[in-house]
Amino acid sequence: MSTTHVAHPRPRTRTRADHAFVALLRAVMAEGWRPEEAAHELLEAVRQDLRLLRLVRARISRAMLERPTGITERATLTLDVALSARVAGSVSGAPLPRHGGTHV
Repeated sequence: MSTTHVAHPRPRTRTRADHAFVALLRAVMAEGWRPEEAAHELLEAVRQDLRLLRLVRARISRAMLERPTGITERATLTLDVALSARVAGSVSGAPLPRHGGTHV
């Protein structure tokens, strides 16, 4: 192992969850933060991937257990709003698809 390798380790590749987490932090740290606006911004950033938002929500929940802060409270509220069907459906202007049967 060379000293160059130790001094300059290869940068870690960021995952989609990492990018979503960064988008969430930017949204909740905004000067005029409002949960609905932050949720819309976050949903656009993750292309309405609710599975990804649930993964981020789990990461925030773990952080809240260790040390709750105002930012993690904002993040939790923003994620809760984003994960609600009302906001997720209104981003694209179309209702969320129904699963598990036909609608009559």
